[in-house]
Amino acid sequence: MPSMNQISTTHLVFTAQINGSPETIFNLLADMPNYNRWLSTSDSFAGTTEVTPYPVRLGTTYLDASPEGEKCGSVTEFDRPRHLGFRHSMLLR
Repeated sequence: MPSMNQISTTHLVFTAQINGSPETIFNLLADMPNYNRWLSTSDSFAGTTEVTPYPVRLGTTYLDASPEGEKCGSVTEFDRPRHLGFRHSMLLR
């Protein structure tokens, strides 16, 4: 039986097909402090803050807010305009 102090890790991977030029889509996704221009607040997303350094680049860190709490994240892959990777985590109780 697992103890209450054990930590479980789940890795989720999301992909999407979006119509638009790679440059336009990459620039929208890399402009993290301005997600509210195209991404509405929802049960999963309430804003991205503390984006450092900005403009976004490899190693940039940020906080994603949601009703469940803040998710600390970082940019793990940055290959303009082809690939942008993020990793963020959140402690669930």
